Amino acid sequence: MNAVLAIAIEDRVDLWFHDLDGTKKPRDCSREIPEGEGLDFCEEVHKLLSELVGMMCATLGSAREVFDSLRAVVVSVPGVVDKNRVLRQIPVWHTGARYNVQWNGRPCFDFAEVLSGVAANLIASQGESWPEPNRLAFQKTVYCVNDSTACAAFEDTRRKDDDPDFIYLKVHNGINVGIVQRSYDGRVVVSTKPHPEVGHAYPIRHDDDYDAGYKGICHFHDSCYEGMIAAAGLRERIVTTESPVFGAWKQRLDELETEGLHGQALDNALVHYILGHGKRPPAGHGEGVDLVAWYVAQLAFHLSLLAPKHIVLGGRMATSAVITAVRQKLVDFANGYPQRDELTPAGISRHIVASQARESDKDTIEVQGALAIAVSRAKAKPGEKGHPHLALVRP
Repeated sequence: MNAVLAIAIEDRVDLWFHDLDGTKKPRDCSREIPEGEGLDFCEEVHKLLSELVGMMCATLGSAREVFDSLRAVVVSVPGVVDKNRVLRQIPVWHTGARYNVQWNGRPCFDFAEVLSGVAANLIASQGESWPEPNRLAFQKTVYCVNDSTACAAFEDTRRKDDDPDFIYLKVHNGINVGIVQRSYDGRVVVSTKPHPEVGHAYPIRHDDDYDAGYKGICHFHDSCYEGMIAAAGLRERIVTTESPVFGAWKQRLDELETEGLHGQALDNALVHYILGHGKRPPAGHGEGVDLVAWYVAQLAFHLSLLAPKHIVLGGRMATSAVITAVRQKLVDFANGYPQRDELTPAGISRHIVASQARESDKDTIEVQGALAIAVSRAKAKPGEKGHPHLALVRP
């Protein structure tokens, strides 16, 4: 059996197993990450990985056979990833503090070590041994990417462009990008290092934020792009300012909290209300749309200066109303320079495009992207997995 494993960590842990030979049915399982004061994020992720891997192997048979069959394991995670296997920092907005990773006395969470440890414990529980060479070989299959990289890989599977050249701009819990291009040897790759944490650059603040005295929620930089437009920031504006603009959204927030929503589910529902969702129009006169588009358009303009063919807007905050407003504002920001067709009213809709993700994909984009990278890495010829700073999307 030749198989791959994709793992995505966001507000939950998703795990997808895929047998490349088709002898085993695909398996997927998921668990929400608990929220609350005093909970250690890495500890909770470790527990869930152990639980989900156990569930996977319970339906597939011998744990040793499963782990020895894996040709690629790709983990998608938000935050700062080092050497494509180590997580060093992760934004956990609900903790209300900076989060520099600590695990077993070390300032990092090494997914290769953690997953091989989970596997070894499971194999031992089944009464089998796992030779050290097998364990080390498994560790070499583990490849960790930022979640925006996984999103960009997913987008490539949907766009199916013969000559891909786009920047995927994720606008949701965090703000970040994934870059997909053809490499020097003609393969389709997505950049992984240095990972462009562009969401932590500083924008010009919107007038409504100036008037309200709102300074953002980023625990590192306050009013960077992520601090100003991460989904949790909409709720934060309501509860921490006395702005009549943001106060107009408070009734809906109270209703959602009364319904028992909290954490990510609450933020998602509030985003849908403020920015519109499906056939539901944005709240009020579109003040929230104008606010979000103001920041996204600034960042998109900076990315446009790199001259990609497309900038793909994805994430739950990239609604149709927001995308339309971003296009209009970006043309204004460009103000005729540089003189390129894609930065004109006639060409902007071909440059700033919506993600090809369907509504049914919205909760699994990261794990689908991780799976795409895993399959490509598993199918690559020896030595073809390429540059250490490029994740193979299409051989």
